[in-house]
Amino acid sequence: MRFREAYYILCALAFLVMLNEQSSSPVLPLYASQLGASEVVVGIVISSSFVSRTLLEIPVGYISDRVGYRAPLITGFVSSTLAAGLSMLAADASHLIIGRILWGVGMALFFNTSMILVVNMFESKSRGEAMGMFQSIQFIGGFLGAPLGGILGAIFGFRMIFVLAAALMLMATIISISSKELYDVTSPKRIKAQKTEVKTDTWRNAVDAIRNPVFSYICLTGFIVFSTEVGIFSTIIPIYLNTALGFNVTAIGILLGIKFVGVSGGTFLAGRVAKVAGKPWAYVISLLLLGTAILAMPFFASFEIQAALFLLSGLALGTIFPLLPVTVAEVVIPSVRGTAIGVYRTFFDAGAIVAPIVLTWISVLWRTSVSFCVIAALLFMNALVSLTFRGKIE
Repeated sequence: MRFREAYYILCALAFLVMLNEQSSSPVLPLYASQLGASEVVVGIVISSSFVSRTLLEIPVGYISDRVGYRAPLITGFVSSTLAAGLSMLAADASHLIIGRILWGVGMALFFNTSMILVVNMFESKSRGEAMGMFQSIQFIGGFLGAPLGGILGAIFGFRMIFVLAAALMLMATIISISSKELYDVTSPKRIKAQKTEVKTDTWRNAVDAIRNPVFSYICLTGFIVFSTEVGIFSTIIPIYLNTALGFNVTAIGILLGIKFVGVSGGTFLAGRVAKVAGKPWAYVISLLLLGTAILAMPFFASFEIQAALFLLSGLALGTIFPLLPVTVAEVVIPSVRGTAIGVYRTFFDAGAIVAPIVLTWISVLWRTSVSFCVIAALLFMNALVSLTFRGKIE
């Protein structure tokens, strides 16, 4: 029963984190510009949180395996609180960059730790559904955060968004410290009890995990999927829809909102799809649907068709997102789950850094539609590789 209560608390914390993460997304470039940042510096402000996340994912996983999850979880919320406070008080873009770096530290600590906790709380047969529900609630927070940030920014100014973020992260810090339910599942004693199951060297087993073909495939899939999310949906599509197909900013915002609805629905259904079809087929179907939708997007100027394609893409992404960390946890031994999740999330975050640069370069060198074709081809090839793991993934 206590595990169930701790799980619900984690879901509530994930909701708050994503609400804060996305509430600043509509105004962050404008806020940086207001502080005197050039276009290049605005790009640095936006990417700085991903850089710190990428650098910290593996160390955070390793530390969690060694000392438990309580300290990283609390430290993550403290870092996020400081990040929001510094962003609120920023006098120039350099303060905002430091704030985003601290925010990336907080995100790495929270999401790495929370994923491991969800995996450890549930048995293999119910992990997919548990992770799906956790990420569905997380994405609902993201869906609500963007319009909330826009409204607060328009009425009260950009700094008010970070005032709210600091208050909510301070509340999350207090909950993570005071919750007895979270203490029971994050304490160092519990980690030591788990390690007695397999007495081995952490780094050696982490290296063995990386050499596992299934684990390598999951990391590659995470890289491609998040490259699609950030490179296509956050970078290429808004520009293409506006300049090539004539969609205004409002229409693009509605389409991205429809995708968020699809993602939330997909994460909720992911565990059930995996139970019925099996994880390999869940990967194959989702990757094929996502690739097909992206390949079709450049060729339709109809808002209704684009809405259907965005919804389909969201469902596919939502189905894949929770299954990836669950599969990672199931192909490695418990004593290196934190390190393994850290390696996986490093590939995940790297996609957010590499894809926008590469896809933009492709668009300039050839034309924008080629970027859609490149991502679709990677997704299709990845789907074919998924078929080779039937019988190797439960």
